[in-house]
Amino acid sequence: MSQGIALKDSIAEFGPALAAAIESGEVEPGVQRIDHYTTDDLYGRRCRIPMGTIALTYVHRKDHLSICLKGTVVLIDQNGVRTEVTAPDVFITRAGTQRALLALTDVDFITVHYHPNADLSTIESDLGCKSMAEYKQLISHEVGP
Repeated sequence: MSQGIALKDSIAEFGPALAAAIESGEVEPGVQRIDHYTTDDLYGRRCRIPMGTIALTYVHRKDHLSICLKGTVVLIDQNGVRTEVTAPDVFITRAGTQRALLALTDVDFITVHYHPNADLSTIESDLGCKSMAEYKQLISHEVGP
């Protein structure tokens, strides 16, 4: 595990701890190779995550497929549910999900999203929010009064 920072049992604990450790230089942000794939209405994101990487995901705005091609990763969602995923594995990530992750080995992971626009400059913000508060604000506007 990276230099003394540990996964917490909740996103609320882990997110600020990780941000502070990165800001202080105690932990370096995980460096991962990301490849992008687009069709007319799909976006795929392949992440190669080195062993020992710890990270916090965006809050996912829409349901999508998650595919672990290689390795083992521990995922803890915003409700404290801890899941160990070992390749090969496929599962659905639901809208509103945010996870902390720890790569126990080198991991190769793909997510597949419906996205009607192949413009990579907008895909990240279209598919995720940086915080749960931002996500809740967004869905309150989408649902309406």
